[in-house]
Amino acid sequence: MPSHILRCVHSKNRNCFLGINPRTFNNNVRHALEFKVSTVRLNLGDDQYLYLSTLADYTLNEGQFSLNGFFAMKINVQKDRFYEIDEQNESIECRSVTFCPVSVDDWEILQNNTEITEEVFLNQIRILSLHMIFPIWISGLCILLRVAINEETIGQHTIAVDEKKEWNFNEIETFRSTPIIEDFINQQEPSLALTNTVDRLLQILELQLQIDLKKSSWDDYLLKNVIITGRSGSGKKTVVGECCQRLWNKHLIYYKFVDCLSFKGTKKLDNIVISISQIIDELVFRQPSILILDHFDDLFPNETTITDANIILATQKLSLSIRELFNRIQQIHKQFIIIPIAKQITNIHRQFTEETPLFCSQILAIESLNATQRTSIIKQVIENKKQTISESLLHSIVNRTESFVIKDLYTLIDNALLHSWMSFGKT
Repeated sequence: MPSHILRCVHSKNRNCFLGINPRTFNNNVRHALEFKVSTVRLNLGDDQYLYLSTLADYTLNEGQFSLNGFFAMKINVQKDRFYEIDEQNESIECRSVTFCPVSVDDWEILQNNTEITEEVFLNQIRILSLHMIFPIWISGLCILLRVAINEETIGQHTIAVDEKKEWNFNEIETFRSTPIIEDFINQQEPSLALTNTVDRLLQILELQLQIDLKKSSWDDYLLKNVIITGRSGSGKKTVVGECCQRLWNKHLIYYKFVDCLSFKGTKKLDNIVISISQIIDELVFRQPSILILDHFDDLFPNETTITDANIILATQKLSLSIRELFNRIQQIHKQFIIIPIAKQITNIHRQFTEETPLFCSQILAIESLNATQRTSIIKQVIENKKQTISESLLHSIVNRTESFVIKDLYTLIDNALLHSWMSFGKT
């Protein structure tokens, strides 16, 4: 069959079919009923190919093909780029296969959806061959799998035999990898001082996620968002990170940390909305998911803290646009939670604190650490550094800081020890 050089268009169709205008392959086709589904091979370059079933898409011009945008990004099929596509005459029939998830993320999704995987395969997979990378949708999430070879089946087209051997994870790490987020905390010990706060937030989110109640619905709770407040260094990110990590080890598929300060240099408001929308798209395809927005009050400040009329107007416009975006997304995607982090609730724009419907169900204020907690944390950091310190110097350090930022504690402790050693050398 002849090859076609076609331009890629990213679509919002939630499937893994390759959309094609039927006239691209056959000029005699006049309507969808005459279109025959075929199998095509998409050349990704470097001797990598992807096999897909076709879907009639009359919104496309001749010379174009479409793929779901999220799926296309996973396999690096770029928008507006030209690709070679071949129609396939013959297909390989397989009754069962051994396959490997392409990434650890894909492996995680499979592990969390083992009960429905067989049904998913029967409904979606039709054509398989050795080394082939193919997509499937599980619970609204797109994952990639690769047909694998093992020593017992080299040279065979049909791999694997019985149910027990159907899953082959020997090429994938069998432990849960760290999620794709900023490392909230490098020390596990200091978080012990915030155990009570972590437990409180965990109870709130577990209630929102309805993890322990199998028969309940996400629709039972429309207000799932939680705002976290506290002064700098109070451990806000640590609390949220530890809580999400515990949830993720159970049923939470994905969570992501975003620093709102990264948008402050953006001149066009539309670009901020687009950037946040793209981040949300990434999360809603991996539900249940949580988006954590740090320095939320810096990007969406209360109007009373601003004196410039132009900045007030821009802030109103941006806050309204993002609030409408959040509302629209969460009405559709019930398994998506947003956690803004701010210094004080009064610092946040009223769109997120006063306007109805209410944006959040809970506001969790994290109090500053007391002397006992700070002492416990600093002792643990010093022990972790395998160093010793006198009680008088420890007391001095505790009184000099109320910050829970680990790097600040390290700097303070190192400076105190250096000063102590220098003083000791002079005596």
